[in-house]
Amino acid sequence: MNKKRSLVLAGILTASCAALIGPSLAGQEPMVTATMAMCADAVFRLTGVEQESDAAVIAVQKGYASRFGFIDRTGKQVIAPQYEQTASFHEGMCAVRVKKRWGFINRTGKMVVPPTYNRVLDYSEGLAPVREGIVWSYIDKEGRQAIAPNNWRTATAFKNGVARVAVGDKQGLIRKDGKFICQNLDEISEPSEYLFRTKKGSKYGFVNSNGTLLLEPQFSDASNFSESLAAVSKDGKWGYIDGFTRMVIPPKFDTAGDFHNGVAVVSVKGKYGLIDRRGAYRLRPAYSYLSTILPPEKAVHFGDNRFSSLTAEGLTPIIDNSLWGFADSTGKIVVKCQFGQVQPFSEGLASVAIFDMPIAVANAIKNGKMYAAECEAEAKAEAEAEPEAEPETEDETESETDTETKNETKTNLVEEKENRSTEQ
Repeated sequence: MNKKRSLVLAGILTASCAALIGPSLAGQEPMVTATMAMCADAVFRLTGVEQESDAAVIAVQKGYASRFGFIDRTGKQVIAPQYEQTASFHEGMCAVRVKKRWGFINRTGKMVVPPTYNRVLDYSEGLAPVREGIVWSYIDKEGRQAIAPNNWRTATAFKNGVARVAVGDKQGLIRKDGKFICQNLDEISEPSEYLFRTKKGSKYGFVNSNGTLLLEPQFSDASNFSESLAAVSKDGKWGYIDGFTRMVIPPKFDTAGDFHNGVAVVSVKGKYGLIDRRGAYRLRPAYSYLSTILPPEKAVHFGDNRFSSLTAEGLTPIIDNSLWGFADSTGKIVVKCQFGQVQPFSEGLASVAIFDMPIAVANAIKNGKMYAAECEAEAKAEAEAEPEAEPETEDETESETDTETKNETKTNLVEEKENRSTEQ
């Protein structure tokens, strides 16, 4: 199956994926959450970046009249469903998609920043990265340009006064005045505990938010800081450094994970164990597998075909019969399952997809009709994009046989796509 179709299906069939994996992953909420996050990311990439996939996505949505709006914690509609896609509220602003372009609304639903951008990221520290065409810049909450467009290939939201941008195949850090703190690096990680993992050539090091190089690139691999420690690899073995770049746990492990709740998973000779922040074993490496230690999360457990996803602001998205709703921490359903898609609550509001015929949509998901609709839309788009053959003479007209042949070709195109998908 090609990438385009895979991403479309990942986004459209989020609910059905959840229904399938829920029972088999009972008691493993982090895995469920990760899967749902992957599907949500596919939708975002499709609707915000992969412009060539927009036609198929919108065609399927229009087929079931889906629109996104916002509800409050009681399920009451606060902002009417009218958007093709939405993000979540951050700093009182939310990205929304109208006619294939992104803008921002406030909590009353007022369009503060008109939808003119190909892609946007959430507001952070008063600024939002936006892309118009292939050029990134930053705007304030009034939609005014705060940092002028530059030749940045990518840009991230500000955190602690610093943002990461890429120029060509090199990366750097900028301040809110748009000036570089450091640049011409092969890789810079997201900030973790005010430190950035950097890469130059084949070696890793660390810089701080002032752009000061704390540790020259010298490690063959490295992780981000977690609980003030970062795993680093040197001469084929892993150890840990602290925020002062001191090697506090000597490199003696074959693999080393991040610290969570005071422990980290490490391995020696193919066996896994747990160490504490001093490097002492909590569990000696004698196990074939140990799950990554994740921060504790509140979860709501349901039976049958219901399961819980990411909890936010005391409410958990749940799915029942391929439709979404919300439950509280006791398992009580607060907002009944009626939406085609939801996002966790943020700043008191949650984005939800409204369908004119929710039961029909649920049945369509189960029966695979949405997949068929996507294939048909894609085939039609490709057929219409094919250039028409030039007639051999000015007097020659299309015969009845030619018309039948063209219709047969279009039919075969749809069948070929379905067969190819099945084979793959």
